[in-house]
Amino acid sequence: MTAEISYPQSLLPVRKDLVEAHQRAWLRLARAGTWWTGAERVAIAAEVRNAARCRACRERKGALSPAAVTSPHDSVSALAPAALDAVHRITSDPARLTKSWFEKTLAAGLGDGAYVELVGVVVTVVSIDSFCRGLGVSPHPLPEPVPGEPSRYRPPAAVLEGAWVATIP
Repeated sequence: MTAEISYPQSLLPVRKDLVEAHQRAWLRLARAGTWWTGAERVAIAAEVRNAARCRACRERKGALSPAAVTSPHDSVSALAPAALDAVHRITSDPARLTKSWFEKTLAAGLGDGAYVELVGVVVTVVSIDSFCRGLGVSPHPLPEPVPGEPSRYRPPAAVLEGAWVATIP
């Protein structure tokens, strides 16, 4: 079953093109991407929502330095620790992410391509959930994952040009 995006409970009108864009994003969220399966992408989305309730994230956000908190994240999925930490940190405390943290994340087993896709899933969920919050409506149920394998395609033109990850010039 695919979650249907609509905003009938909103007191404000929502343009049809926005509803359609949200629907496309939600459907894409459920499908395999380049590095993650549909089930993993939905698990990432669930962890985005879980980060707001995570004790370690609250402690880290309140700490003088994010490195001062070593408590494990509260989890609702089977994501690997590096992916779980990335989802929670990007969602709950993105302003204090550093290149050093990113490099440790890669060293812990999260590839740069998987990281980029993970960020895309986080941004999709945060954006649409924030839109719902702004309208005063409940967030949409997460979609059911669609079976399929990631493409694992890496553009040959992607190179490091000063960003943390390779980009296409």
